[in-house]
Amino acid sequence: MQITQHFRLCEFTDSDTAIKHRIQNIPEPWHIDNIVLLCTNLLEPLRLLYGKEMVINSGFRVKELNSILPNSSETSDHMNGLAADIKCENPKKLLDLLLKSDLEFDQAILYPTFLHLSYRPMNNRNQVIYK
Repeated sequence: MQITQHFRLCEFTDSDTAIKHRIQNIPEPWHIDNIVLLCTNLLEPLRLLYGKEMVINSGFRVKELNSILPNSSETSDHMNGLAADIKCENPKKLLDLLLKSDLEFDQAILYPTFLHLSYRPMNNRNQVIYK
């Protein structure tokens, strides 16, 4: 299912870890609605600003999958379809573009090799964390 010009649903649900552990990482319809909100309001506009490939390293996670991943939060927005870890050529540049834009986001967490981005329908905190 194509969500926006540059993002497809399978990018959010495919997981080598889920396959390895025989976990069905299948979103409910409301999760898909949230993924659409995330893509429409944050990821696609940011991708257009960045102008380069952005790969979803980790997107939607069922609770069971989230619980076996190291350092994942028990309240992760990934479990609601409202977060994605983005791998790209330059995660720091991607964060800089986000901060210069007027795009709303809940959290942007910069890791050495990727940028975690989350979006909520209401009450986004625009919180930036450097790891």
